[in-house]
Amino acid sequence: MISGTHRSTTLDDISGQRRVIAILEAPDHDMLDRIAMAGLPMANYLVFNSVTPLRKYESFGQDIDNRWSALG
Repeated sequence: MISGTHRSTTLDDISGQRRVIAILEAPDHDMLDRIAMAGLPMANYLVFNSVTPLRKYESFGQDIDNRWSALG
């Protein structure tokens, strides 16, 4: 793995399926691409069905609060 590129990784099995879901925290999309394409030990054997950027709910909630307070 490319060292120092991410803070945490969650790897979970999807019950009843031959699939695994991974949640990886990376500083930006470019680094996520580098990790997925070359940094993982099994990168040549992995198939990614989808890659979805996630946002912390706390950050989203803060933006909503800021928008509503600006209207009031």
